[in-house]
Amino acid sequence: RVAKSVWYRFTPSGNAVYTISTCTDAGASTTVGDTILAVYTSSGGCNGPFAVQAEGDEDCGLNGSQAAVSLLLTADTTYYIVVWKFCDDCVDDGENSLQLIFDDSVPPPNDTCTSALPIALNLPVTGTTIGANNSYELTGTNGFWGQDQVVSPARGRDVVYSFTAPRTGDYSIKALHYDVNQDLVLYVLGACSAGASPVTISNSLAAANRSRVNSAEEITGLHLTSGQKVWVVVDDHNNANPGSSFTLEVTETRREQEPNDMPAQASVLACGIEGSISPETDADFYILGRFPAGSRAFALVDAEAARNPDLDLRVTTDVDTLQYDNDSNDISFGESAPNIAGTPLPASSTFLLVNYNGNLRPSEPYRLYAVVQPPLEQAVVETEPNDDPANATVADANYFYGTLKGPAPSTDVDTYAFSAAEGDLIFVSLDGDPHRTNSPINASLELLDASGNPLLSVNDAASSSVTNGPPGFSPSSPSEGLVYRSPVEGVFFARVSISPLAAGQAAFGNYLLSISKNCVIGSSGLNHRPALTNVVLPSPVTAGTAVPLTGAVWDPDTGDALSLVVTWGDGSTNLVESPEPGLIELNLTHEYLLPDTNYVVTVVAKDRAGNTASVSRPITIQPTALVITFAPGGPVQIGFQGRPQGRYRIEKANTLPPVWSELQTVTADATGKVLVTDTQPSPSSRYYRLVILN
Repeated sequence: RVAKSVWYRFTPSGNAVYTISTCTDAGASTTVGDTILAVYTSSGGCNGPFAVQAEGDEDCGLNGSQAAVSLLLTADTTYYIVVWKFCDDCVDDGENSLQLIFDDSVPPPNDTCTSALPIALNLPVTGTTIGANNSYELTGTNGFWGQDQVVSPARGRDVVYSFTAPRTGDYSIKALHYDVNQDLVLYVLGACSAGASPVTISNSLAAANRSRVNSAEEITGLHLTSGQKVWVVVDDHNNANPGSSFTLEVTETRREQEPNDMPAQASVLACGIEGSISPETDADFYILGRFPAGSRAFALVDAEAARNPDLDLRVTTDVDTLQYDNDSNDISFGESAPNIAGTPLPASSTFLLVNYNGNLRPSEPYRLYAVVQPPLEQAVVETEPNDDPANATVADANYFYGTLKGPAPSTDVDTYAFSAAEGDLIFVSLDGDPHRTNSPINASLELLDASGNPLLSVNDAASSSVTNGPPGFSPSSPSEGLVYRSPVEGVFFARVSISPLAAGQAAFGNYLLSISKNCVIGSSGLNHRPALTNVVLPSPVTAGTAVPLTGAVWDPDTGDALSLVVTWGDGSTNLVESPEPGLIELNLTHEYLLPDTNYVVTVVAKDRAGNTASVSRPITIQPTALVITFAPGGPVQIGFQGRPQGRYRIEKANTLPPVWSELQTVTADATGKVLVTDTQPSPSSRYYRLVILN
């Protein structure tokens, strides 16, 4: 409970970050042991209405029950601050003194490169330029390489991070979730430059300033050697901008392989693979894979770091479009960029196609994320009630079928729990028309942290399905998608609800939800080993006969490529390579020349990550007798092929049961043949056999 509030009014003369504190350890002569603080603005002065700007409770060091807030205050704006005394039983204890401390423009701790904060590979950090100084400015254009760059002097507030490359390679550096009303600039320095602020930089290693209205900028393909240290500066084009919070991450570059303008040239997928549309007519194909019929594809193109993210995405075969989208993203991933969810796949090779909408201009960079889930029937049905994190539906598959119950608009909320490791890339995708019956829903999708607080929310307005549009531009269905790299290990929640924009039939119904980590389906987030199934090898088989080996290899990981090595046991091998994951049929034949009872056939499947699976099958190869009968009463020639070197006795019998008598003793020749002639066969001579002597 709260009691005894006190109001203050404050109008700053300039834009600055202020800390407003009741804390005794900050110097305030406050005797109230437990305070609560709130900051408001008001369009009607003391008459209101009041709009909350910040709230504080239990923020201090020595006395953790006292309150403080830090926020950006705008010049010539009147703020109203109220402080309450918190009490359990509200009995006056006599401790009622209160003092506010105002401390303005405290810069972030990494305001210069000498105090740069380290950032590690695949571990995002959150930061802010609010309150920072203009410590660095750029001259020249050498760092602004790539498509669609806008050269900037970067005269705004800036903060600095350091990164040391763990190995030699190409790296991507991305700042995201920046205020779209400001103009983010991102660049990299090869050395920490000292001097009076602002220090002028003429030799940045790389820089990005493609858009003045997007929330992200990205440097792609920056080559660093093992152990090389660089300084990453998050800056602003405009020195009048107050700064913004943001997220910064460094990843290894995984880039498309040109040319990939047609399915036969398609690039192998990687999680978050980066691409460019250049020239403006460029089309980028990626191998999705060959999966069992009815499997479901989920894909998202993040183009928020591009100057214009207006890209198209298609799921295709080599001749047909299975699903099309051009603008189903929310603003965090490029509002005019695409995502696709739940595309039913045929049992044939499938691809993803990215191109610029309308062939109007080059565009870069974009990142592509994709997974393939099993058919709809294998999705786990939600368990009600699951309206909140405490009752969330959980399943190892991380693949769910749910219903937002009517009547419209649905008030149902469905929550799903899953875990992620530090650095995992979470990709959540929702199909709003899973049965493809033209009865879509308009859904909202959220990612929550372990405490149930929203981390990301997407709510694109698209809510219609199209089945008979122009060729190449249909079918299409509504979807929602988001990606998030986890800075911590823990539990997360995906929450599905009806969009506030939904109406009529789109305001309730069914959906299909895919949750993946590192573009790998299931709960592990780790590459799956390939699996060999139904491997069949007939035995025994006669020497000289084609032996069929059948079966299948299964690998569900998009972006994988498979290789098969078959060792036949006689010194022969076959290598089968497939550039696509999914279900690969095994259908080989082999001819054995020499008979043996100890052959073992081994099949080893290996994926791109080096994970293997193997199956061994024994096989017996029997010798083949060749009997050639000449004219009646004439000689009979008897031959056995495929024999190892050695001496053999040929015997014959004229009756059954056989009574064997020696015909001849011979040695196998260099080709493995044993050949004799019976010059005096009896009319009833019909049986011959081979006896191994040594």
